[in-house]
Amino acid sequence: PGLDMDCFGPEMGLAETLGARLRQAYPQLERAYFLKFAMGSTNLHANWNPDNVQETGKPAEIGHYTRFLEFCQTSLQQLNDETATIPKRLVGMFWLQGESDSSKAKDANAYGANLARFCQAIRRDLSGASHDSLFPIVVSPVVWKGKKVSVVNQALQDAGQGGIPNCVCIDPIAETDLPLVQDASAGPCADHLTASAVMDVGRRMGQAFPMDQLQ
Repeated sequence: PGLDMDCFGPEMGLAETLGARLRQAYPQLERAYFLKFAMGSTNLHANWNPDNVQETGKPAEIGHYTRFLEFCQTSLQQLNDETATIPKRLVGMFWLQGESDSSKAKDANAYGANLARFCQAIRRDLSGASHDSLFPIVVSPVVWKGKKVSVVNQALQDAGQGGIPNCVCIDPIAETDLPLVQDASAGPCADHLTASAVMDVGRRMGQAFPMDQLQ
């Protein structure tokens, strides 16, 4: 989690499930590290466009890819500097995003292509720090009120069914299965997944990670 412990994402449930799977598969493993980079209300078509280096302007137009890349590289270097006896390598990535691309048809329709471009870029740019240049990427459908959320979710499911190499998508999520915050007074949390639902999404993502690729 980040410094603000009042807020968390799927990493809590993810660490719980994946941690248990790692301990069972690799009893000698002492520790696994999670690098979390989170930005709220971001879109894939502009904010996470690898070619977008815009640093100022409207929030929906600013590029975050370069910061994300630098964060991963710096964090891995810091871990290796602190514990140099065993090299730390990137072995996978978990991606939970898509709400902001589900409001407009043009953004939703381009989501699949934009996700493929993003995955290709991050694998390329982190290949020197990774266990495998084609490290697995686990994605999740989103639960949201966007008019085109079904289009975004279909793109995510397609990615996990061969559309993007070595990509896994967890099963579709129904609002009745993982509910949203219904209280309008909840501010930015309104209409988003409840805390327990976010935990559950993380658990599902952790369960979906292909452990056989850690050999």
